[in-house]
Amino acid sequence: MKRLGLSLVSCMVLVAFVGCGIGETSGTGKIVETGGTKKDPRTLLGDDNVSKTLYSQVVTATVRIQGSTNSGSGFLINEEGYIVTNNHVVVGQSTLKVHIQDKDEKSDGIISASVVATAECADLAVIKLNEPSYNSGYLNWFTGEITARTTVGSSGFPGDNKNSYGEYLFTYTEGVIGSKPDYKSTTWASTKFFSHDSLIYGGNSGGPVIETDTGKVIGVNYAGYASSGRSFAISGDFAKRYVDRMIKGENIHSIGISPNILLNKDGTRKGYGVFVESVDTGRQASDIGMKAGDYIVSLEDTSLIKDKNLKTYCDILEKKSPNDPNDANDRGNELSIKIWRKVDPKKFGVLMIECSGKINGDKPLELKRAYYIDDKKWINMAAGNACSQFKEPL
Repeated sequence: MKRLGLSLVSCMVLVAFVGCGIGETSGTGKIVETGGTKKDPRTLLGDDNVSKTLYSQVVTATVRIQGSTNSGSGFLINEEGYIVTNNHVVVGQSTLKVHIQDKDEKSDGIISASVVATAECADLAVIKLNEPSYNSGYLNWFTGEITARTTVGSSGFPGDNKNSYGEYLFTYTEGVIGSKPDYKSTTWASTKFFSHDSLIYGGNSGGPVIETDTGKVIGVNYAGYASSGRSFAISGDFAKRYVDRMIKGENIHSIGISPNILLNKDGTRKGYGVFVESVDTGRQASDIGMKAGDYIVSLEDTSLIKDKNLKTYCDILEKKSPNDPNDANDRGNELSIKIWRKVDPKKFGVLMIECSGKINGDKPLELKRAYYIDDKKWINMAAGNACSQFKEPL
């Protein structure tokens, strides 16, 4: 979805979505752009046998993830079948299928997977193959210093890059890191990331950024400017610290949604508060009746309506964590929450409803007031009405 030209690079079924495979491809369908010079992707890591082996490891460890309504990329990180990807790729998906390929970039199977844990503010997720015996390779984390001008490669599966049989094709692009990692908040994450210019496209979300000398993961792609060629990746050192916890099943600063601040092209606010892109079943948000399409306008009595990034939202989740790895149901602290939901005015006679409740509370969201079209104002509702009577957002 577009965000001031900067776009998440999973392939959701959305209007005005970036790329999804735009770019020059070789005869095999691989995107091979490297600063304007075309190369054989198999030589991007060098010409010696060691480098070719590293490239094969990247090929076999990079996977395509297909959800019920969304797709993206990811990479295997151990022989037990654990995969790193982005939170926005997997949250809200009723099914997950992982497409694995062999070293010759041919399909080596489609395996179902399950979400292990998410970190929505960091835009990270860990999933696990339900049949790990199919795992043909995995990648290790880069442990050196991450600096500008480091040569890197991005691998993944852009959504529209297919062969004549309709099979999604593996891509690899090369570039350099443009800036050292820093902590920043954007409209959909509050994380440590760096910029680079190895081109990525819709469907590359969650794919690895490879340090080309070692073939190790230096970052996790999550966004990019299709027009300018700038791409963004979650820093590998930061991601590894989170992933080490998430493999154990620990959700981090997460209520089970994919959050986003909607902005117009000129940077002005569009919508209200934190927009809920998707909701995971069985998590804190769904348990109290939150739906995809809701707007979180207040958290812990702190207004989010005018925010232009997720800093305030994520700071609250970090300070008063809704997660507890020692609780069987992952229920941590209670947080007061207020949401707005657009509804069908022809069906209900109202344009918007306001509901409030508590994350990790024992009651569903309660209807507090509604904006009536005829009255052109908010009207308070009688106590005890459930928000669920307005089941689906407009």
